[in-house]
Amino acid sequence: LVTFSVMFYNQERFVRDAVNGALSQDYENLEIVFSDDCSTDSTYSILKECVDRYYGPHKIILNRNQQNMGIAAHCEKIFKDFFHGEIMVGAGGDDVSLPTRVSESVAFLLSHPQVQSLTTLSEQVDANLEPISGKNDFISEGESSVYTLDDYIRFKDFVVNSSDSRAFRRSLIDKFPPLSHSKEEDLEMFFRSLLIGQVALMRTPLVKRRVHGQNISKKAHTVEYRNNQKEQMLSDALYALENRYINQLQYDKSKIKVEEVINLLINVDNSRRHPLIYSGFRH
Repeated sequence: LVTFSVMFYNQERFVRDAVNGALSQDYENLEIVFSDDCSTDSTYSILKECVDRYYGPHKIILNRNQQNMGIAAHCEKIFKDFFHGEIMVGAGGDDVSLPTRVSESVAFLLSHPQVQSLTTLSEQVDANLEPISGKNDFISEGESSVYTLDDYIRFKDFVVNSSDSRAFRRSLIDKFPPLSHSKEEDLEMFFRSLLIGQVALMRTPLVKRRVHGQNISKKAHTVEYRNNQKEQMLSDALYALENRYINQLQYDKSKIKVEEVINLLINVDNSRRHPLIYSGFRH
């Protein structure tokens, strides 16, 4: 059983595309969670309309939060209340997953038992789902790479792989306490994956990632926001040490790496340049 979670917040323009992408999945043993974080526009009514019209094979769970929770708390609610599968595939309410996304992600994870989370490439598209010129030159069909915590520590520009096309095992939820410091989950879940196993990048584009004016990744990240991320990651590293997921040397080096990464991201934020999502995977 795989849980496919699609999270929405004020994305009325993009709801139908995201829903259709989820419902088109060719993986059979699938439950799909559509969860709205108390949108103030018509996102939820459109979402409910789409779900009410569906008569396909997948089990559908529809949720609407009674108040806006923010990304991290919203994720934790889904993990706690709706994650019934052995693997979760996550998606944003403005992106579109291709029909084979779940089946290809699951096949990769089953053939790589130490990999805790997998990211595939995303085709960068505009608000109308048209490919953005010059943004997809890095795509190389079929290749993949697997990385460990030691790789992450060693590679100077190894930052993060994107959460818009991530799939991960239930163990990533079971082996850590709920996120308590951060407002988002992408960098934190990536780091947790390395603390208990491996991460992987499959260089096959299985998601159309919209790049538009309201992307969360384009919003200003304050120093406080980044320091909250750092606090979460350092807390997770200590938890991993105490539970013997990592050794003392890895813990010591991880602390230094976390400082480096957060300082890099703060510098990127201040210069108004967005980091290369896949920069660390050049190695």
